Amino acid sequence: MTSFESNEINAVELNGIRMEIMLPNFVALAIPENKPDANAPVRFGISVANNTSKPLVFTQNNYLVPELVGLDGQTLERKNPVDETLASEVYDCTLVMPEKKIVFGIEAKLFWQNNKLQFSNGSRLNYSWFFDAIKPGTYQLRFIYDSPGQPIRCYDKEIGEVRTVETIEKVSKATNFVNLYLVNHIPTPSNAIEVDGLLFETLLTERVIIVPKKKLKSKNSSVKFGIRVTNLSPTPHRFIFFGLTPELQDANGQLIHKSGGRNATKYPQEVDYMLAMPGESVTYFLEGKFEERKKLQGNEPSGGVWCFDNLKPGKYRVRFTYRNENTVAIIDKGSNEDMKLLEGIWKGMVSTPFVDFRITQ
Repeated sequence: MTSFESNEINAVELNGIRMEIMLPNFVALAIPENKPDANAPVRFGISVANNTSKPLVFTQNNYLVPELVGLDGQTLERKNPVDETLASEVYDCTLVMPEKKIVFGIEAKLFWQNNKLQFSNGSRLNYSWFFDAIKPGTYQLRFIYDSPGQPIRCYDKEIGEVRTVETIEKVSKATNFVNLYLVNHIPTPSNAIEVDGLLFETLLTERVIIVPKKKLKSKNSSVKFGIRVTNLSPTPHRFIFFGLTPELQDANGQLIHKSGGRNATKYPQEVDYMLAMPGESVTYFLEGKFEERKKLQGNEPSGGVWCFDNLKPGKYRVRFTYRNENTVAIIDKGSNEDMKLLEGIWKGMVSTPFVDFRITQ
């Protein structure tokens, strides 16, 4: 489990179970290149609130089952579902107790397997569900929870014992739908995808980053990662880059863990909502510096600090995931001036294509 922001407006409640897939209604992913170890990951949360009188039981094999619907209204076939029979077996369970809420972290990815694009929640060799032969286009995604409807034997990690849990009656509950837009990237030096009349690009000032073998006070290796949004639509749009940080993959296509902290908390001002008129672009760069040779760290405008540790010489990939869930913002101009309402902020989530770079010594 992890923490995700919720806007509550998309939450769906039925029979005392309140569920929400915690993504903007518009989510765009760049389809990765058809080559080994290339993939496009996506992370999100699913909020589950229990307003019933009994626990909700989620086992490791039937946490939440995805449903993917195409533009033609047809539900895609979900492959390799786990056939879980609730008999006398014992399960690792997560319980959502009455009047409690839990957010489940979901990690999925797009990748190629045997020249077919797949959308899965796991690796090529070990997944519990996947959709096969995905094509570019817009889909609707939601998750479904089916309660066991009968007592289930769970291993309680807190007490280290197996116990029988009385659950609610049999019920099937689904989250809200979100639109998932899968788009081919435009093969330019910076890589880009076009969504909703907007061109999102990954920018990198250096493709080869030389890091000194020894820590030298007089020499500091740095790199600038950036994102550019070009407005190809006839409508002006604003963009806010607070909280945006780079995402790195290693040569095997694995996301590298990113740690973080906060030096301060800053709030966006009007100038931070960058305006792109039709035909214009807005660009945002973050500078990362290598500390102690293998640690890459930097800051972002809201006061946050991001860091990647143990970056050894080799090949890497970088991208950004732009995310905004509000079309308006209220700017507090101080005690002597009125608050100002900004409109026309683009709402949605877009992951830019990965761009390759290399660290060397």
